[in-house]
Amino acid sequence: MRRSFSRLVATFLSSTALIGTAYAADLPEPVMPAGDWTGFHVGIGGGYGAVNHRLAVDAFGASDVLSFSGIGGEGGLFTVEGGYDYQFSSNFVAGIMGDYTYSGIGTELDVSAAPLIEANFTLDASHSFSVLGRLGWLANPDTLIYGLVGWTWTEFEGDLDINGGNVASYSFDLDGLTVGAGIEARFTPNITGKLEYRYTDYRDNTLLGGGGGFELYNDTSMQTIRAVASYRFGNPGGYVTPVADYSVAPTANWSGFRVGAGGGYGFINHELSLDVDPGGTLASLDGISGEGGLFTVEVGYDHQFSNDFVAGIQFDYTGSSVETALELDLGVPGFTGYRLEASDSYTVAGRLGYLVTPETLAYGLAGWTWTDFEQDILVITGTPVITNDFDADGFTVGAGIETVLAENFTGKLEYRYTDYGKLNVFDDGDDLELNNDISLQSVRAVVSYKLPIFNQ
Repeated sequence: MRRSFSRLVATFLSSTALIGTAYAADLPEPVMPAGDWTGFHVGIGGGYGAVNHRLAVDAFGASDVLSFSGIGGEGGLFTVEGGYDYQFSSNFVAGIMGDYTYSGIGTELDVSAAPLIEANFTLDASHSFSVLGRLGWLANPDTLIYGLVGWTWTEFEGDLDINGGNVASYSFDLDGLTVGAGIEARFTPNITGKLEYRYTDYRDNTLLGGGGGFELYNDTSMQTIRAVASYRFGNPGGYVTPVADYSVAPTANWSGFRVGAGGGYGFINHELSLDVDPGGTLASLDGISGEGGLFTVEVGYDHQFSNDFVAGIQFDYTGSSVETALELDLGVPGFTGYRLEASDSYTVAGRLGYLVTPETLAYGLAGWTWTDFEQDILVITGTPVITNDFDADGFTVGAGIETVLAENFTGKLEYRYTDYGKLNVFDDGDDLELNNDISLQSVRAVVSYKLPIFNQ
């Protein structure tokens, strides 16, 4: 029941260990005024996310007789937050915060069989409240790398419309554990900006049964990425190097070749549509979803073409366990009804970034991704009876924050969204097509090493 959440924890622990290796280098402690990050702050921002509803059945004393991961969707979000941080040494910051988030993250089902029926069903994660604590390490006086943990309460709103009329409107609340990580950088003494990833695992919600040996329940999880600008009250008196000083005393040179490795997590969404000719779309489902961990290796080249800007190009390989699965437990080990996994991906991307400090880069990226999808139908004892693997490619966009950890080492948190477009996965050769519009969201923590041999 908690396998996806366990994979998430394991992925973040491995990524944290990788970054910790870089921290262990002989990095001089920053010299900074006491209380630099101490104080109250408020923030506002936006982002994007995905939700996954894993449906499962317990029957006759057996758990997960049938499970489907999952039903889900994606959408944008808006957030406001407030909190308090306390810098308790020259390197570490602890804080507590609360926030409200409004989102359009949800699932939509359309069925059209005109003139008999026109039906639409939506389920949105509309309102969320979170209380969180965080603990961070100052990679430099102006850049905080942190982890967070807390609790989130979310209201889900659903509507069912048939033939233009509302048949049912309802809502229910779920709450659960939230974990995440982020990088926050100071733009001015009072203004900071951060890129933050969160994963929330909501507690099980019983939909049917529960008293007669049968229970249908929903195990929901949600992934979000958010960019937030915060104002810090008072006069922090921070280190912040003025822009005018960059050309006088630059502390980092971003030009050169680099290699990197890291890990992360991802969500996949399949928007299925059944199309007929003539008549257009007969039915659509947004979406069939899934999730899983990933690891990545990359190589690239950056060029710092002014005191403020860096441009680069990179190539990377990503292996993942991001999958959607329909599983049946019939007493046969390894039996799975259906599995679709985004297994191997290759991306070529360019990026353009702005140096908020000489040692911290905020950037956007754009490129192209090729992915191998493994599709197995009726898997018994690990062997698929039917295999229908396919390849897909699409446009990738994203953003990240990267900061210097030690000499020749940097660490970054990066979000990506890939749209593979619409694929025809079934065609009867006449009037019927089944199309799959696939998108993939991922977040990754990567440590990179600048190759001195090529950067003299």
